[in-house]
Amino acid sequence: MLAIFTFFNVLLYFSNAQLYFFEAHLTTFKPLYWYMITIAVGTVLLILRQGLRFPSAYYLRLIIWALVYMMMASASFIFISQGTKTNLAVFINSLEAMALLIMFTLFFRDQRIARWATYAVLIVVIFSVFMNYAEFFHVFSEKWQFSFVTGRSAGLYVNPNISGQQLVMGMVLSVFVVPKKLRWLYCLFVATGMILTFSRGAIILWMLAVLGLAWINVFVLPKKLSVTAIGVGVVLLSAALAAGDWVGVFKSSGLNDYLNSNTTSRISQSFLDQNDYSSMTRRYVAERGIAMILDKPLLGRGVGATQNTETAISPHNMYILLGIEYGIVGILMLCALIWLLWSARNERSRIIAVLYAVGGFFSHNNLDQLTVILVLALAIAGIGWHRIEEIRATRE
Repeated sequence: MLAIFTFFNVLLYFSNAQLYFFEAHLTTFKPLYWYMITIAVGTVLLILRQGLRFPSAYYLRLIIWALVYMMMASASFIFISQGTKTNLAVFINSLEAMALLIMFTLFFRDQRIARWATYAVLIVVIFSVFMNYAEFFHVFSEKWQFSFVTGRSAGLYVNPNISGQQLVMGMVLSVFVVPKKLRWLYCLFVATGMILTFSRGAIILWMLAVLGLAWINVFVLPKKLSVTAIGVGVVLLSAALAAGDWVGVFKSSGLNDYLNSNTTSRISQSFLDQNDYSSMTRRYVAERGIAMILDKPLLGRGVGATQNTETAISPHNMYILLGIEYGIVGILMLCALIWLLWSARNERSRIIAVLYAVGGFFSHNNLDQLTVILVLALAIAGIGWHRIEEIRATRE
């Protein structure tokens, strides 16, 4: 029962369906109600299945980190923040995210349940890629435009940057349950859906992800051959991106008619010399964010400060956001989380640690999006390809 319950929760949260359906006014069932059901029912099922058994140190470290983060957010809200409705909303969202991180970490300490969750992630990734196809090729009517940026696919994630990042993260988590002969094709399939988000950060993450997967030998080719082949491919792709040539791929594929001024500006310039509106805005907010950190470097301006009317800023950078709201303490907490992922010493968690560390420079949503919270919990569970092969061999 707990495995089935977890499976459907992963489908719901990793696809962002609970938030999309509410914000699109397709249901009046608030996301908070889903979270309460997950925690309440999950707690009962955990007790019935596992009793009151204390989690091992392997999982306990992430749970302790989440509890410390909750205490940091609470102290910041009580003693530092302005106490506005915005501050309160961000504070509550932080508590919800950490509570669910703890809950899913407890779910996934059972390797069978973690394996079920991995298959749920695989389903969501495949579904999300097809959603990005459908949105880019205008299969849906204008009424069903999902992305808030016209021309850039996002599916149920709404934000194309989050969509691109989650496809890559989900690929790393789920590639282990794909038959070994099909893993190359699976990664390329994910890349096609990710490209349609036109997220430059997601492209960088995908290249890092496939290099990491080749390094741990998840593909059918020998490790050295896989690393060499992917390394050459990444170098060629990087050269094309640096030269600004990737717009030619869309033209040669006959997809030029599906591009608009925004997407064209993103792909017609070198990655090293981006002058589109989005890039210039990001540089400006990054400079402003760093100045705000230096103004109050120790404890920051309080939880939710980046969304207050007077100090509103969208830094697109997790390190800057935490620096503004929590000061150096918040940045150290993020570094501690990355260290926890790396020190877990399983294939998935180390690749996710690298992606999470690098992705933090492109996104400020890595601790409030439940899609990312699931990534953290499932990465720690560590169902790597060695374990999958052992399970299959046992069955045979």
